[in-house]
Amino acid sequence: MGNFQHFTNRTDIGALLENFIFMELMRRFPVNEQLFYWRTLAKAEVDFVIQTDRGEIVPVEVKAQSLDKPRVSRSFRNFLREYRPQSGVIINLTLNKTEDIAGCKVSFIPAFAI
Repeated sequence: MGNFQHFTNRTDIGALLENFIFMELMRRFPVNEQLFYWRTLAKAEVDFVIQTDRGEIVPVEVKAQSLDKPRVSRSFRNFLREYRPQSGVIINLTLNKTEDIAGCKVSFIPAFAI
């Protein structure tokens, strides 16, 4: 692409970060677990959904944003209400915190910690 701008100045920062997270998930993924994405007919989506060999599901949302406080998209909240996972992950640029959201332990993890 020939685009050598600083990461934070790129127009494709979201796609770059999602691709990086996808590659890291695949690299660290146990063979017996599955990786999906979730999207409704109304176009609500969650970037990645991990299904463990025990049948547990873990939604993973990637946000190319610097968060100063926990923020959860409507799509992610809809997923939590619909499937009631025990845990979820929101990968972002800065925030490192865990919050209980709709009965789910959601970990906010900075991308550099992946």
